[in-house]
Amino acid sequence: MNSQPPPIGAATSYETRLTLFEKVRTFTIEGPRIRIEEEGRTTEILLSDIVDVRCRYYPTRFQLNRFECLLQAKGGIKVKIGNQFYLGVADFEDRSRDYRKFVVALHVALAKLSPNCVFHSGVTKTSLYLIAAFLIGSMLTLAFLILFLRASLPGFAVVKLIILILMIPISIKWFYKNKPKKYRIHAIPTDVLPPKGS
Repeated sequence: MNSQPPPIGAATSYETRLTLFEKVRTFTIEGPRIRIEEEGRTTEILLSDIVDVRCRYYPTRFQLNRFECLLQAKGGIKVKIGNQFYLGVADFEDRSRDYRKFVVALHVALAKLSPNCVFHSGVTKTSLYLIAAFLIGSMLTLAFLILFLRASLPGFAVVKLIILILMIPISIKWFYKNKPKKYRIHAIPTDVLPPKGS
């Protein structure tokens, strides 16, 4: 009986920088591990040690097409991979095409080497309820301001109100895409991956 893990194809790499406070990280799936390189420091995680994967759509005011893949390995190790590359203040490069290829390749490798890994899409239930409460509170505040303080609103407050109103469709899209659920390893929900060719 063969005790060796099945072979994985050639190395697959992806480079990202999520925020100002992070260095450029290069993720490489190579053989039975994922290697994370960050400014001279290298971390390796066995794919068989990854126990949980969460893919989610996670937009912000400046990153409306933001997606993330969160990995959790044994020993409490957590890794976040995103499709946006931080260039400067409110300036991000969309790397969705390479991100999508990498996340799909990661799932293929995990199917072979970590068959007991659990796959989730969207946010956790707790996060969903907290964000829903925050958005409802914001909308109620908005309604109060519009109904009762309409004549005395300063210009800056009016701009904030307009931004909140414009965020309503994004919030609805976010809730639709981020309902927490589990998925099978070969069936990544399209809601939590950038569209093909983007």
